[in-house]
Amino acid sequence: MESFVIFSILLSYVGVTIYAKIKGKNPFLYFLLSLVIGPFAFIPLLLSNKPSSSSKDKFTITVADLAKSANGDTTTVIDKRVATCPVCSAKLKKIPGAKTKCPKCKQFMFVRTDSKTMSRVVVDAKQAELIDEEWAKISGTWESLKKEKERFIKTKSDLSEKFGAEASDADTKWALLIEDSLSHSAMQNWGHYRNTIFQMGEQLRKEGKMKHALEKFLLVCYLDTCGPNNISTPIGRQHEFGMKPFTPDSSSMAPGIISRVEKLAQKVNYDSKKLETIFIALEMQYKDAIPFSLGVQESWSQIKKQINVQRSNL
Repeated sequence: MESFVIFSILLSYVGVTIYAKIKGKNPFLYFLLSLVIGPFAFIPLLLSNKPSSSSKDKFTITVADLAKSANGDTTTVIDKRVATCPVCSAKLKKIPGAKTKCPKCKQFMFVRTDSKTMSRVVVDAKQAELIDEEWAKISGTWESLKKEKERFIKTKSDLSEKFGAEASDADTKWALLIEDSLSHSAMQNWGHYRNTIFQMGEQLRKEGKMKHALEKFLLVCYLDTCGPNNISTPIGRQHEFGMKPFTPDSSSMAPGIISRVEKLAQKVNYDSKKLETIFIALEMQYKDAIPFSLGVQESWSQIKKQINVQRSNL
């Protein structure tokens, strides 16, 4: 009888732990609970019908989720996209899935989710801007968006005066990115600096300047292997104890960056040796501006390994 009791107790410990895991709960916490109240720990698990959110759920937040959390609205997003240009009404071969240029009028079309109707639609630039503003108000980022728009307008005006002609949006965006990169590096916010360099690479890629874009993405890779941090301390001033500009031990490289490097290298016909040559030149170009925590060869070794892994998965 005593053996049966002991066996039942042990079984309840194991059973509660396993069942907690199945229900999406913390197994360790329920194991501790079972130590206190024994098989009664099954009761809160049985009363819980919904498993807790997985890590996947946390990273798949959509605009619909944002609307629900802001308004308590449970309306699902309705797809109302059509294969028609919102600018010139030309018929398109397929429904746009993202920003694209109309083959007839050459104007850009955008895909947005209208916050008022909760419908996915194809719109022109002005409509896209209005929808973005509405979402900014819902998410509480309207003030920062407004300041950024005002900054864009002022920068474009200043550039136009300097050029003696109206500056393009691309030139304005590039000027703002340069300004941001200088600001972030001056304050040793290397994580923000890394993101700005990535945006530069994206703009160059979209403009068809593949070689220059590749250099920016390689710089992003170098920064990623060094583990960039944001310490918000001006260069030359002692930063807080324990704060470091870079921590290689916590470094990581996003697959998307490696993918961009690989694709651009193929487009400009650069082999691994050519990529390495360009990468090594980055250290000479930026060594006085960026306190890299890894030597160029050590960093390249990590990047090359990631490139090879991605190639093997193709």
